[in-house]
Amino acid sequence: MKIKSNALKDEHNSPFYKENKKICQEFENFIATKNGLVKGNFNAWSYNIYGKIKTPKAWSLQYKRSVYSGSISIWFSSKSQNLLTLAKWTLKDIRLKNTLFFIRRKKMLDSMRPSYVTLDNYSGYVLKTDGAQLKFFMELLDVLQSLFASKEIYIIKVENELLTIELRSEKLHLHILEKLLRL
Repeated sequence: MKIKSNALKDEHNSPFYKENKKICQEFENFIATKNGLVKGNFNAWSYNIYGKIKTPKAWSLQYKRSVYSGSISIWFSSKSQNLLTLAKWTLKDIRLKNTLFFIRRKKMLDSMRPSYVTLDNYSGYVLKTDGAQLKFFMELLDVLQSLFASKEIYIIKVENELLTIELRSEKLHLHILEKLLRL
């Protein structure tokens, strides 16, 4: 396995270690089927894995899960305070040059910003765009529809020809990524 364990010997029997190892193996196998490159590490408490695929466009992928401690708030559950799970998919695409686009979860002050539009089918998200590459973004939204419905999309943005899709999810969503590779 190219993704390496940095776990202590005592962690190897942990169900969390086994689950993180399984996720890393699944990710590594997916990247291998695309002739991509993979690196990263994992243990019982976390994983941080990266992949690069060049079929036909260059995608960079990162998945991260970490358990951390910090100050405790009475307003949020301890799970939401102490667990970070994210997926970050990026694509460098010349078609996106001079394009302004982002979708993110709605914040309280967004209603005061006239340039932000609430997404029709997903009221928990706002959109800001200059209207360029509309066909591409409509296809993108169609592929990501189930992630909007499950509220796993954190932000989608284009900046300097770089499309970034960031999720807050414990799942790899490789079936959705497979569809994105064909856009």
